[in-house]
Amino acid sequence: MKSIKNSIFAVLSCGLLFSACTEEQRGQFPTDSTAPQQVSNPAVANFPGGATITYQLPDESDLLYVKCIYQLPDGSTQQVKSSVFSNSLTIKGYSRSMPVKVKLVSVDRSQNESQPVEVDIHPEDSPIHAIMESLNIEEDWGGFSVEWQNPLKEDIVFTALRQNDEGIFESVENIYSSTANVAQAVRGLESKQSNFAFCIRDLYGNYSDTLKKPLTPWFEAQLDKSKFIPLAKSSRLSNAEYPSSMSVLWDGVELETGNGNNMYTFSPAGSQLTEPYFGIDLGVNVKLSRFRFWSRSNYLFALRSPKKIQLFGTDNPLVANNADSPDSDWIELTLPPYWESIRPSGKTIPVVEGDEDYVYAMAGEEILFPFPLADIPVIRYFRFKCLESWTGPRLLQLVEIRFWGDTSVPQ
Repeated sequence: MKSIKNSIFAVLSCGLLFSACTEEQRGQFPTDSTAPQQVSNPAVANFPGGATITYQLPDESDLLYVKCIYQLPDGSTQQVKSSVFSNSLTIKGYSRSMPVKVKLVSVDRSQNESQPVEVDIHPEDSPIHAIMESLNIEEDWGGFSVEWQNPLKEDIVFTALRQNDEGIFESVENIYSSTANVAQAVRGLESKQSNFAFCIRDLYGNYSDTLKKPLTPWFEAQLDKSKFIPLAKSSRLSNAEYPSSMSVLWDGVELETGNGNNMYTFSPAGSQLTEPYFGIDLGVNVKLSRFRFWSRSNYLFALRSPKKIQLFGTDNPLVANNADSPDSDWIELTLPPYWESIRPSGKTIPVVEGDEDYVYAMAGEEILFPFPLADIPVIRYFRFKCLESWTGPRLLQLVEIRFWGDTSVPQ
């Protein structure tokens, strides 16, 4: 029995010893201590924020990669590597145009390093500065609108700050983007004059100059849904498939459950060619600022979700309560010929939960009304008309709608 135990112990010991030995042997063993030759004939192509360096690789059979060692404006030392299968590398992260010395080092499979080759580069101004020059900020409903151009599609962060009553600037919005042309709005701000500050930064910690501007957001509030009353439906339209009340469009259930089926359907009755439309008494006189709608979450940018839309308003109850009143009796609230739903990605494949199209649609597609502030019409009644769904036929399905505007007008 003792000999058996000793044998087992010996086997286990050998296994442990073998395991320890193999652990030590992981990775590339140095085969020599000879430094590789340097790269040669470096050539530089500068661009905004960085440079690309091409070079001739040394004739080394065990060359592994070439690395570039450089220092960024914040003082940090960085490295970027390029394999033996390439003869160029790119460095980024500079803010302003300036001469910079960088070092190219050849590294072989034994981790031997060549003597560095110094290369002079001269990055152009980072894209953040051109983006900042294109920045346009204007007062808007509940906040401000912001536009900029980013033709190089650089990854940037737009930061907006507002000065509080204690004089401290506090962050109100950060917009992360690599889109070429941005037009966006920041909302939910109090309608009082405040000092704002705006800047652009890149992913390397570089900041543009700061733009400071006093702004007074236009007052807006979300309309009270409890005051909405469905207007009579035209006899030319049918909702026989889903005969529930139109109030499902503002009951909030779909936004809570997200099952895509708490909806209202409109379609022509019989063989008529009428585009589906519906009307609502908003319960108050209002200057509408924006409108948001939600399509079925299980058929985003598909089936009967609206694609081409016209919106109308009136303060005339005779027009509103005539279910068959022509559009010409109403004020068109969208720019002719229609507002069109655009899928952000431009893809035609089904939407995948969590992708940019899904996030955009689940936040509600928003329509801004194009009137100058002084020319916004006062309405009480609203008409939604679908000229075309995403599958083309004159059919319409919606799950939720919301309105914002200024109700501080004569009632």
